[in-house]
Amino acid sequence: MIFKGVYFFNLFQQGWTETLYVDQTDIGAAVSTLVQAVPPLLLTRHLDVAMPSLRVSKSVNGVGSRLSQLVPINQTGLRGNALLSPPPSAEDVVQTAALVRCKMADGSNESRLWRGMSDEDVVRDAATGVSTPSAGLLSAIGAASGILSNLAVGGITQVTPTSFVQVTGLSASVAPVGVTQVSGPNATGFKFGDQVRFKLVPKAKVPWLKGQWTVIAADTTSIYIGYPWQLSSALVPVGMQVYKVNQALRRFFLFPTIQAIEFADFRSRKTGRPTALTRGRSSGIRFRTLARAAG
Repeated sequence: MIFKGVYFFNLFQQGWTETLYVDQTDIGAAVSTLVQAVPPLLLTRHLDVAMPSLRVSKSVNGVGSRLSQLVPINQTGLRGNALLSPPPSAEDVVQTAALVRCKMADGSNESRLWRGMSDEDVVRDAATGVSTPSAGLLSAIGAASGILSNLAVGGITQVTPTSFVQVTGLSASVAPVGVTQVSGPNATGFKFGDQVRFKLVPKAKVPWLKGQWTVIAADTTSIYIGYPWQLSSALVPVGMQVYKVNQALRRFFLFPTIQAIEFADFRSRKTGRPTALTRGRSSGIRFRTLARAAG
């Protein structure tokens, strides 16, 4: 079973979450593994970054279940800690995050945003002006990725569907009442709790069928999804198909591999908004506010 670990971070007035997944037999084993990922996640963070808690829940193809557990952490970052020696001082720009492209065990790439780093960990090349990571930050990320890979944690990916079932009709359900009946799929292939998506949806008539849905009931001829039927009569969607969503764990690579690091220049600590999104405005000018000439 795949379990989802959501780590909560605080930095002054900012807060964010980061997510890792693990494949374990039960929630107790998942909690044990995901708690061991706390030190490597904090290894690259500044001392002011705090991780108050971790929520672990069973993940059913990307959808969290009621089987969850909140684990108190109450630990802070390790970079800048005097006991570990602070990062080296160098000419730097005020930046708080980096986009790190990691190599996964299946050969694919995954980009992860690392926030809450020390300013001294980001240095500017005197010749080119390009922001680069300090040697200490590279070492910390390498150590963190090595521990995470040994814990067999990572992200999730959707398995390419191999089976598509033709939909022969859409209508309001009689039993259960108040939901949508999808005729065509056989109950032997679909069951309660399955996550499904629809292909070639007639969006002009049933736009709400876009996205991912949970099967709430199934019989020998139909499946039922928990959304009220919006049309006055049944519909025969020509060419429409349904398929199951299956997701699998993507582990981090077995060896610490950092393919690329790209820093984002942040305008201020107060908002954490990247300058690339401020469109050249000074910090005191509100978005979409125009200055008009008098007279």
